[in-house]
Amino acid sequence: MFDELTNKSPITRICRLIYRLLKHCVVDSPVNKKYVGKQINLFFRQDMLTTNENNFYASHAIRELLKDNSEMLENQIDGEII
Repeated sequence: MFDELTNKSPITRICRLIYRLLKHCVVDSPVNKKYVGKQINLFFRQDMLTTNENNFYASHAIRELLKDNSEMLENQIDGEII
């Protein structure tokens, strides 16, 4: 599925906007980080499945979620994700 997407695909553009919105929603908001962080496994999977031709930039949202958030690092990041 992901290999069929390109940078110009509408779904790629939509996903980029969604991840940008998620990134901005969690900045300086522990409550939003906790809520959005429940889906971090999905973010990691999508980031690993996309390439430069169809990147959703999920890594930007992941980085913002994990910034100054040791609880999430300890509780939600496991060997399967790594």
